[in-house]
Amino acid sequence: MDNETITTTKKVWSHKTIGLITIILGIYNGLLVASINWYWMGRRQKALLHLAAIPILFFIYIIFLKQYIGLTSRDTIALSTTGYSLRVVVNLILVFVTAVYLYKSTEKNIEQLGEAISTVDIRWSALVLVIAFLLLIGINLLNTLIEQAQLRSFQNHVYCELLAPGMTYKDVNSALEEIDQYTQVSLGEGVIPENAPSDVDYYRVIWWNALDIEQKHDLRIGLGYNNNDQLTWITRASIPNPIPIICPWNP
Repeated sequence: MDNETITTTKKVWSHKTIGLITIILGIYNGLLVASINWYWMGRRQKALLHLAAIPILFFIYIIFLKQYIGLTSRDTIALSTTGYSLRVVVNLILVFVTAVYLYKSTEKNIEQLGEAISTVDIRWSALVLVIAFLLLIGINLLNTLIEQAQLRSFQNHVYCELLAPGMTYKDVNSALEEIDQYTQVSLGEGVIPENAPSDVDYYRVIWWNALDIEQKHDLRIGLGYNNNDQLTWITRASIPNPIPIICPWNP
């Protein structure tokens, strides 16, 4: 049977506490605490169902992020800038909807069980709340690792796919315009980095018109050309010794 007969009074979190935890600590923790609550109520099947929803939802979220890895530069930038606000709004809506659902569902079950249970507020069972908080930290950490992988993939796309030794100055301009507007800036007449190879006759640093490209995407580019205006050296722009790019790029 889904519902066990409760013969003694059991303490569970109130529906208000479940809703508050969901809003403060997020969807995953709301589902976790609600599942524990239902388990204590004797709703074992319901508890396991909602507990199973946690890895499923997180897996869907990972797929959502990973589908953007390897896109063209413009698409990747759009995801991280203009698309960021949309993701925040959608996340807030999902948190609110989940909080309302868990609140109403828990409230209904508490009313059904009546005197068989007593409700307590958020102060009770600090251990479980600590576990929920640690789960939140773990999820955020994993999310950060995924976003870092996305960033490295974008950088590799630019350093190792858009750009390649042998390209002409004009070819480089056409390739980088796929990302955004920019200017190739000289460090000064005849100024070349100290660690430049012998086939570099002049050096240019990419100056993005949109500063957030370099700041958010850490996309610093320095390019060395020979006297035939052919690209011979691709670097992470840094003075006085830029870092040569080795493909695949995975710092």
